[in-house]
Amino acid sequence: MAEFTKKVPEDVVEYTIYPPLPGDLEKEHLKILLDDLLEVYLTQLSPEIINYLWQKDPFELHAVLGKGDEPGCLQGQTNYGDNIDDEWFIVYLLFQLTKACPGLVASIHDNDGEFILIEAAEVLPKWLDPDTAENRIFIYNGELHIIPIPENANEMSDLPLFTPSVPDAVNIVREHEHLTKAKPEIQNAIMKKLQTFPEKASQNLHYANCYIPTSVASVLEQNPSLVAPAVEAFYYRDPVDLKACRSMKNFPQEDMVIYRVKFTRFMYAQLLQQDFQPDRRSGWTLPSKTNSQFKQDDIGLKLAHGFEILCARCGGKKSSINGHTQFNEQDGRWQRYLQALKDNGFFKNELEGSKHYKILLEDAKSFYTDNLANQKRKKKEPGNSIFDLLDSSTYSMEDFKKKEKVLPPSDDDSWIEVSPDDLDQLLHTTVGTTQSNTTQQDTFDLSQISQSMKSFVDNVSSVDGVEFPKEDDGDGEIQFDGMGFIHAMQKMFDFPEDKDDDSDDDIDEYDWQDDDDDIDDLRPSKSFQLDKPKIKTDQKIKQYMEQMDRELDKTEMGKSFDKVPKSKPASTSANKPKKSCNIEDEDDDFRPVDIDLTLVKNTLQSFSAQQGLAGPASHILNNMGIHIPQNAD
Repeated sequence: MAEFTKKVPEDVVEYTIYPPLPGDLEKEHLKILLDDLLEVYLTQLSPEIINYLWQKDPFELHAVLGKGDEPGCLQGQTNYGDNIDDEWFIVYLLFQLTKACPGLVASIHDNDGEFILIEAAEVLPKWLDPDTAENRIFIYNGELHIIPIPENANEMSDLPLFTPSVPDAVNIVREHEHLTKAKPEIQNAIMKKLQTFPEKASQNLHYANCYIPTSVASVLEQNPSLVAPAVEAFYYRDPVDLKACRSMKNFPQEDMVIYRVKFTRFMYAQLLQQDFQPDRRSGWTLPSKTNSQFKQDDIGLKLAHGFEILCARCGGKKSSINGHTQFNEQDGRWQRYLQALKDNGFFKNELEGSKHYKILLEDAKSFYTDNLANQKRKKKEPGNSIFDLLDSSTYSMEDFKKKEKVLPPSDDDSWIEVSPDDLDQLLHTTVGTTQSNTTQQDTFDLSQISQSMKSFVDNVSSVDGVEFPKEDDGDGEIQFDGMGFIHAMQKMFDFPEDKDDDSDDDIDEYDWQDDDDDIDDLRPSKSFQLDKPKIKTDQKIKQYMEQMDRELDKTEMGKSFDKVPKSKPASTSANKPKKSCNIEDEDDDFRPVDIDLTLVKNTLQSFSAQQGLAGPASHILNNMGIHIPQNAD
């Protein structure tokens, strides 16, 4: 099938590209066309991805022939491991590719589904959720497109009411761009996340000088991307892996050189933060931690152990796949690819034949060989690639010693230590400054808390859970108030009220057909009238509640509530005749509870106890649109 039907594994992102294709092509011609388009698209993206250091798997595409009415497409799958930036970099690539290639439609998802919508969760339409988003989220012309549900009869012919098929969805995006283009606030939320690329890719690189064996340096010189699986192998090592590191037969501590290694910040932190001591039988030793050379020796030791683990996992054998065939400089496809790179500015105006030009050329050859020269070739295990590179290496220790003399210093790694102020600034930058109206304490109205809480309590929740009160946008469901309808009918028809509760002229009666005398006591009220308000019952309940308040007022729980200030009693005359006893006059010291003041005070105390962290008070208030300003008092 053209779309992914199986569940996406964890830490894996899958993406599909739907190019505009003729509808009457045979499979053989379709395969040729898709291969040609694959070359075009990868060439377009090459300047961005050739030198990108992936955490685990790289960006890839392969042709997929559609079945039946399903269109042919290009699909890819990338395991981004622990580095979420790799996933968002792929999103950036798809936005750039669809913008550069008219008619191209792309989709991307992971085990969370349409994960790109998370960035715009606050501004998404109410109908859009994981169940309704299937086959409705696409990237087209460098923008996000959401196929909406039809709202009227006129849109029924253009938009699907239920989950559309992939061919229908792709055609709808192309033919009805004005209907599917996401709203500006959604676009802005996505673009805010993507605007840091591609600069973020270079900013996340970290170069460190490492003290490593010449064999490791020669492997990295030929294929710098092998540092990623080596770091991962060391970071996720197990007892079996450590058993292989006892002898370090492939990478002993011999012929050591200082070599400049390219990491991502994430990889460098994974190595630096690991506390590791080598096995005594390996022959590896580390200087004292107070030694200025300790860091480069420590990183080099861990990197060499990672390479040893990779070689041990493949059984210590060379690759059975012939992946290093003689590169043909005269290949027509390579020449087209090379010319496209020059046109796209990949070589950065470097003179042909210069040192930096040759480095870029080797990177381009490696990318071409892995992605375009032989797409049917199976991928090799990293350990097999290491053995093949060791056999084909022509580098000597003298070569690296010469380079060692002119190595620049390692990059500053102070970024790995984050102070509390830096963390606050980072969180502030990430979350944004949407609460600008709460920066001034004197502009905050405390009555908002009590009013919103009352609205929250009065709200009727559904099976979907708690509904927080929000401003009425005109799209809310209609709520039917049954008692209000009955009272309105009473006023409209002016039903007379009965003077006697026990009257025999009632509208309706409950006649219990039972001779048992015990049931008579349980018999309901004889009269049940729609027009008779239960005033007496309400008054009794009110008196009971007041009596309860008076009793609780004398307890410790009663003292915990804030009371209404006691009003000054009016002057009374001694000759004034006594009135009937009133419950309000029973206790002169009784003061009703000030519900609003108690609620606000307790809420602010709860918010203060959070000490700036997440908690129940801030969570509830934020969902109701109330943002309490930080206040040291």
